[in-house]
Amino acid sequence: EGDDEEEPLEDLKIAEIDLKIEDEQSLKKPFVGGFIMIGFPQTVEQIEKLKAAGIGFDKIVHFVDSDEENPGSVFTQRMSHDEFYNLQKETENSERVLGIYKEQYEDLVNEIPCNGELEDV
Repeated sequence: EGDDEEEPLEDLKIAEIDLKIEDEQSLKKPFVGGFIMIGFPQTVEQIEKLKAAGIGFDKIVHFVDSDEENPGSVFTQRMSHDEFYNLQKETENSERVLGIYKEQYEDLVNEIPCNGELEDV
């Protein structure tokens, strides 16, 4: 009975995302009420493709890890061992991407400390 239900989309990896606008009709398809992108777009070219497609952002949120003794612990405490990232590489990439966001969407970027308050979000 439940076999006909659509399964939710899984999280996509950045490498799997390819922005293509096939025709004008694809631009007219409505979004389901919004979306959250984590770590995308990462380049000015990707941002330009989003803008050309009329896809904008209401807000860009960047969480700042302020734990100097255990950097990354806020992000990794809920991950299993095999899910850990190369934190230094991820941090460097995050800073590079944040710089691009600040250039392209300066009024939308909101940096929030990971130990910040719910009201800040």
